[in-house]
Amino acid sequence: MFGEIATDVLEGASLEDIPEAYWAPLREGWMCDKTGAWLLRSFKSSYFGPHCSPDDVVGYEASVNGRGIPDIDLSSTGIQRARELAKRGYAFARTALFGLRRMTDHPIMEAYISICRVDDSGDDDLYTGSVTFASPRPNEANYLEDVEDIRDCAILILEISDCDTPLPLIPMERGA
Repeated sequence: MFGEIATDVLEGASLEDIPEAYWAPLREGWMCDKTGAWLLRSFKSSYFGPHCSPDDVVGYEASVNGRGIPDIDLSSTGIQRARELAKRGYAFARTALFGLRRMTDHPIMEAYISICRVDDSGDDDLYTGSVTFASPRPNEANYLEDVEDIRDCAILILEISDCDTPLPLIPMERGA
C-alpha cells in the first residue's frame, strides 16, 4: 500500500502537515536516559509502561516513542485517508529525526510509520496510523525484524541519514 501513497508523502510533505499534538514533542526534543535509550523527552514524561530491561533497549525506545497519528479531524476515507495519515506521520518523523541529527553522539535512529486498515470497524475504507522510533543495536533484534512479512499494514521505515535537511514550511510544487 505504501507504494500507492509514497510519492505524495515524500514529495509533498511540509511542516504544515505536522499535527498540533506533535509540536510539543518536537520543541522538547530528545534525551538519552541512563539505560542508553534515546527518547522523545515529552513522550518519556507521559510514559507509564514497564521500565527498560538491559536486553531490550530497542523495544523500550519503540514503546516510549510510539504514538498514534492524530486523525480525529480527518473526514476522508479510503486511500485518501491513508495518504493524509502517512503524510502527517512522515512530516513528524522526518522533523524529529532532523532534530536528533543536531545532537552530539546521536544514535542511528529509525522511524517506523505504519498505516493499517481498521478491521473491526465494519468499514473497509477506514485507516489508522502510528509512528515510533527505535535505534538498531548490536546483539538486539531490530524493532521490526521481519517487516517484509507484515501484510496487514503498510510500513515506511525512515532512517536518520535520510533527514539531513528540514521540511519546507509550505508544500513544494511538483517539478519545482
